[in-house]
Amino acid sequence: MSTVRVVFWLRLVTLVALCLPALELAWRWYSDDLGARPVTEATHITGDWAVVFLLCEKCGAVGEAASGAVVESLNAAAKSAGFTPKSPVIEITGVCAHCRD
Repeated sequence: MSTVRVVFWLRLVTLVALCLPALELAWRWYSDDLGARPVTEATHITGDWAVVFLLCEKCGAVGEAASGAVVESLNAAAKSAGFTPKSPVIEITGVCAHCRD
C-alpha cells in the first residue's frame, strides 16, 4: 500500500474516533438517556473544563480560552478546603497582544 493511502486511512480512522463522543452524546439525547438535567449530564460525559477569561487592562478587550488542565488543580484545592466546585471560571487581567505592541 502506498504512503498516500496509508495517510488517508489514518486520517479517516482518526476523524471517526474523534467523532465518537459526539455521536454517543447525540444518541443519548435521541434515546432520552440524559436525565432530568441534560446539560449537566452532557458536561459530565464530555469531561470537566474551565472557562478562562483574558481581560486587557488597557483597551478592555476580553478573550476566552478553555482549559481542562486547570480543572484538576482547582478541584483539588477546592476539595481540600471542604468546598464542592460547580463550574470553574477564571479571570486573568493583563495586556493583550494588540496593546503590547
